[in-house]
Amino acid sequence: MPPRYREKSTVGYHAGYKAPQTEDKKAATKPLQSVRPGEDPTSKMFEEEEYSPSETEPFSCMDGATTSRKKKNKNKRRFSDEQIKSLESMFESETRLEPRKKMQLAKELGLQPRQVAIWFQNKRARWKSKQLERDYSILRASYNSLASRFETLKKEKASFGSPVTEN
Repeated sequence: MPPRYREKSTVGYHAGYKAPQTEDKKAATKPLQSVRPGEDPTSKMFEEEEYSPSETEPFSCMDGATTSRKKKNKNKRRFSDEQIKSLESMFESETRLEPRKKMQLAKELGLQPRQVAIWFQNKRARWKSKQLERDYSILRASYNSLASRFETLKKEKASFGSPVTEN
């Protein structure tokens, strides 16, 4: 006996209630015919007459949505050079804006306060990663210098020969 499922109804959940299946659901849940070892189980599904991409592949209709999303990205509003210069100069003086300054700057630049806040957040993230790269470069150079100095000292020590032992 198949397990009973609780499915959402318009009235609410009812224990033990199973909604009647539509023809589409019956076709999608129909078990595959017997599959031989080494055979692809999906090959039988494509041979059946009832198969249609819209029933078994719910996201096949999404191709149109992705192309419209790409169009939206092309129309994405960018900041003008003047706005960027102003935001950059403000960032140099302070990396975090108070709400009052954020509102004032947004009005001056003709932007939404949220756009200014996000620009500052992104700028702080980029600044931090660049700072980490600079710190890493400095540490790497320092390490390389110390490592070469260590190798030099090791060679000098080896050139002195073995130490003299006293009895």
